[in-house]
Amino acid sequence: MEQLLKKLYLEYKPWNCDHNSVELSAVSYFSATAHKGQFYGSKDYFTEHVYEVYKKTRDITNDPISCAVALLHDVIEDTPIKLEDINNEFGSEVALLTHLCTDPVGSSRKNRKKALYDLYDEYIFIDPVLTIRAATVKCIDRIKNQEYGISNNNISKMEMYVKEFPEFMRRIGHLVNNSYDGVIWNELFEQNKKMIERAVIYK
Repeated sequence: MEQLLKKLYLEYKPWNCDHNSVELSAVSYFSATAHKGQFYGSKDYFTEHVYEVYKKTRDITNDPISCAVALLHDVIEDTPIKLEDINNEFGSEVALLTHLCTDPVGSSRKNRKKALYDLYDEYIFIDPVLTIRAATVKCIDRIKNQEYGISNNNISKMEMYVKEFPEFMRRIGHLVNNSYDGVIWNELFEQNKKMIERAVIYK
């Protein structure tokens, strides 16, 4: 994996990269096909979650590459698709960003999150811009997951996100606090406040 990531970064070369060279309809089809048969609650996973993350990313960033990553953010974790597949289909920039939006393999959710946070600590020194772009998608993914927990009054989910909130913001969320007029940062805090209130009310 380390050799692959080094190869991807050498191919990426941000100063030479065409940031608009991705066909989003192809990415959407690729992701929808990979997630086929999966569910988000009782509804289609791609439609109810992945595409919602994409739409919010599009509305906030207007960045085609970030939008592609939003469409792909769960394929490595939740489907047989590998990082090499994404690189072959969509190039090194999309692959690297998708890698940064993917929880590493671990024995527990806590361990997987820690491994991801450690990855951000490493990459912020290698390429701050790339890392902040990945953090943007990861935070929007978080917003959509929290939104689902709130709208469905899912106490266990809300309690989990509230418990994770301080560490998530300290390790990843802080990277977007000055981005996009603070829209993402503020929404994360507002949701956390709402989840605390809901968890108490519905407990």
